[in-house]
Amino acid sequence: MATAQDTKTPEEHDGSLHLKKSDAKTGRPLEGAVFELWKESNGRAGLQTNGRTPDTLTGTECTTNRRGTCDFDPLAYGTYYLRETAVPDGYVLPDNPVTGPYVINGAHEDVTVQVKNTPDCTAGYGGKCDGYGKS
Repeated sequence: MATAQDTKTPEEHDGSLHLKKSDAKTGRPLEGAVFELWKESNGRAGLQTNGRTPDTLTGTECTTNRRGTCDFDPLAYGTYYLRETAVPDGYVLPDNPVTGPYVINGAHEDVTVQVKNTPDCTAGYGGKCDGYGKS
C-alpha cells in the first residue's frame, strides 16, 4: 500500500517587459529596431555579454513592429538589460546600446520601457535632421 504525501508546488512568478521604440524628436513609433534581452546572472552590476561569466541571453531577439512595440514575456522575476543590436533604416545605433537594469518582481511584474533613436543625419536625409542638433 502506497501513502501519498501532500507537497506544495513552488510558485513560479512571471512578469513581462514591454518595449516602446520611437523617434527622439517626433515621438513617431519606429518599426524594425532589434533588441536582445539579458538576465543578470553573474552577480556583477551592469551587463556583461562575454568573458568567463557573462550574464544570460534570454530567449530570442525581438524586432519592433509598426507600432514600435516589442514584448518579452513571460519572464521570471529578476533583473534584466536590453541591448539594441539593429536600428531602422535612417537611424543610428546609440553610443551605448544597453539600457537597464529593469527589475521584474512582485512590485513590478509588468515593466514598460521607452527607448528613442535619432536619425542618421550623415546619410543624406536632408531636413529630417533639423532640430536634432545636427544637419
